[in-house]
Amino acid sequence: YDVCSCCGFEFGNDDEPGTADGVTFKEFLLDWIKGGQVWFDKNKKPPQWSLGKQIENIKVAPSDIGLE
Repeated sequence: YDVCSCCGFEFGNDDEPGTADGVTFKEFLLDWIKGGQVWFDKNKKPPQWSLGKQIENIKVAPSDIGLE
């Protein structure tokens, strides 16, 4: 399984009913953001990391991921 070092989402586990609650990545991401964006692997967090810059870099509108 691949686990995101940033938010801790485990693809193939967190999104599969029966192994976990079966939430979508978007639902998981919104909960992670609301929970303070605590990195799953703090050793991999870039020193100047910013959620706002990350969203800009992936070219999505904040509203596309549930942020208003």
